[in-house]
Amino acid sequence: MAEIEVRGPDERGDWFLVAVDGEQETTFAEGYSTEAEAQAAAAAMRMKRL
Repeated sequence: MAEIEVRGPDERGDWFLVAVDGEQETTFAEGYSTEAEAQAAAAAMRMKRL
């Protein structure tokens, strides 16, 4: 099962979520203004998967 990680900030200052499954990484949510917003979104997604 893929792990959800927070990455950023990118060149625009946005934070984003990445699904990491071994060597494969897929960005699936982006545009969070702060790391805290991205962390909260990642936590919510992790809880949905339980």
